Amino acid sequence: MVKIGGSCLSNKDDIRRVIEIVEKSMENGAKPVLVVSAFKGVTDELLAQAQNALTTGSNLERIEKLHYEFIENLSPRMREEAERQVLRLIHQLELLLGEVSSSRFLSSIAKDEILSYGEKLATEIVADYLTDSGFKAKPLWDSDAGIITNSNFGNGSILDKSIHFVKEKLRVPYLPVVAGFFGRDEEGRVVTLGRGGSDYTATFIAAALNCEAILFKDVDGLMTADPKIVKAAKTIRKINYLDALELARYGSKIIYEKAIIPAMKAKIKIKIKNFYNPAKETIICDKSEGEETAVSSLTNLAKVDVISYLDITDIATSLLSELSRLDIYPLLLTQASRVGISLITNRSTFEIILRTIQEKDKNAKVKVESNLGLVTIIGGKILEKNIASILKLLFDKRINIHAIEQSASRRNLCILVDENDVRTVIKVIHEHFIL
Repeated sequence: MVKIGGSCLSNKDDIRRVIEIVEKSMENGAKPVLVVSAFKGVTDELLAQAQNALTTGSNLERIEKLHYEFIENLSPRMREEAERQVLRLIHQLELLLGEVSSSRFLSSIAKDEILSYGEKLATEIVADYLTDSGFKAKPLWDSDAGIITNSNFGNGSILDKSIHFVKEKLRVPYLPVVAGFFGRDEEGRVVTLGRGGSDYTATFIAAALNCEAILFKDVDGLMTADPKIVKAAKTIRKINYLDALELARYGSKIIYEKAIIPAMKAKIKIKIKNFYNPAKETIICDKSEGEETAVSSLTNLAKVDVISYLDITDIATSLLSELSRLDIYPLLLTQASRVGISLITNRSTFEIILRTIQEKDKNAKVKVESNLGLVTIIGGKILEKNIASILKLLFDKRINIHAIEQSASRRNLCILVDENDVRTVIKVIHEHFIL
């Protein structure tokens, strides 16, 4: 299973590199499944045009021009076929955007279908290049590739029943080129899978087919810290599923949290490779050789403190149940006292939390702190360190700590600070733990 990220597909020359990767993967007689993201920048442009359709009207000129530029290197016969495919998909997209313009309403259903066209266009073109290079390739997407989802538009999850369908649809004599990022629900509607959804598509398919998932990106792999903040950050060579899951949950933008779960359940490896230098990689697997420790961070957070003289456990249970129904999960939830709980969540969701609390107990006292950031240290080295020494380091830097929480496994430590202090905390923690 090979997945090519959209950041690796910025021009037509990058597709030549994709063909080389496919050729390399077939050297030992294997037949890969290829998962493809939309070309670089296309999803953002589709989202912008969907919004424009509500006001000034959409314009697909940039998207059309970009995809026609991608097919310039095809042979004349295949270029003619590719032009027909691009024209067909652009026409479908224009009709969808036209419906949004006439109704002046962009539903979550329409939005997901519009955004899926980035992957549809990319898949058609990549399959054409592979066919032009002598492979028997065919583009597939959503249910035709076996990807059946729930109906959580914008952040869908692939249903377990898809395992059977993937095995059925992808054990084929040709080379399947599968569109990542979206599937189709049981009512036949397109559902996108959220940030990093193409990784999720790839690892789910790899788990169903019991093979490793190779995710090609424009980076060397997972890092011990954000290299934009810590210049001395290094590539993590091997990491176990649980630590990788924590790293994704608490801020890493290299791997999507949902993408790790299918691989972890099936016990298959995920390899994150550099598209331009495949020798550079991170392996996510069951057991890592040599413990790696990393620092991850999130910003734009809020802390919600709740005091209620009703059953605080009952309120916490009701709150988590309602948030789960909306596919919202607090980063941390702790019982601060017999009558109080504290939640740390994305600032965009705390209004939902407040409303849910008020519905359960109108007399509850609620305090909200905004403009916060969460720095999390993940990995085995935490067990070797004295938390008091970490706190002293931060106090010496005059860092205001709003909360600190260690996991039951003691393999991660979350520190809640002012948003403006996040970069400083990352640097201090990275030097203390890793350097």
